[in-house]
Amino acid sequence: ETWTVGTQHNITWTTPTGASIPKVDLLYSTGSTFTEIVSNIDNTGTHPWSIPTAFPISDNVTIKVADHRYPLDTDVSDVSDAPFKTVAGITITAPVNSTYEWAVGTQHNITWTPQGDIPFVDITYSDGTTTDIEIVTGWDGNSGAYLWTIPNNPNITSKVRIEDQRKPDTVFAVSPENFSIVGSLTLQLPAVGGSWVVGDPRLITWTTNGTNIAQVNIMLSLLGDGSDYLPIVEGANGNQLWYSWTIPANYCSPTAKLKIIDYNNPRVSNEMAGTFKLQ
Repeated sequence: ETWTVGTQHNITWTTPTGASIPKVDLLYSTGSTFTEIVSNIDNTGTHPWSIPTAFPISDNVTIKVADHRYPLDTDVSDVSDAPFKTVAGITITAPVNSTYEWAVGTQHNITWTPQGDIPFVDITYSDGTTTDIEIVTGWDGNSGAYLWTIPNNPNITSKVRIEDQRKPDTVFAVSPENFSIVGSLTLQLPAVGGSWVVGDPRLITWTTNGTNIAQVNIMLSLLGDGSDYLPIVEGANGNQLWYSWTIPANYCSPTAKLKIIDYNNPRVSNEMAGTFKLQ
């Protein structure tokens, strides 16, 4: 039997018929000596034990129940018939579901909660077709986080797996639900600080990471704070990587700003880091 530190399990025992043992002590051992779990509790035959996260990781744990009045008397105590194992645990806290849409080329923290001491972990992900795609090996398991640069593998069925290097087949966690890797967009022109003349045809250009951005929307803010975005074009060819825009004469602004958005997934977008002039 294997119990994970940081979890709760019932310790159970029986008292011989006719024996009067009102109170008991519970102890554990991972070797030759016993250490107290709880003392002087009612002899109910069961005790919910919350195993401390600092509990030793061991393949040889035994439990002892003893009459509180005579803790050293072997006639009124008993030890587990066979040892059980305690192992560390891992709980993934990000990414955990479809609300996580991580864009290719961006960085995001994979996070987890270690239960017990986990010196090193291996982290992989699956994409719905391939499993065990390596992210990192030998990472500090007690750190609880790894900053991941998202690969160019857009899909909607990704899951992360984190394994304790010591027991990868038994101590591991997998994202409970799928998350998405999505393409990303980066505006190239107009440049921050540049100037464009109204009435001129100019090329708005961008780059993409990922292969699933077929169409884009391009928006303009004349105030420069994003509060007044209005469409320049909707559904433009995203793979073309440019759009020819003839600037309307009434669009003069010293603080113009553009934003580009994935037409099919508005959460994928890129906004200029600063402003440019329309004059």
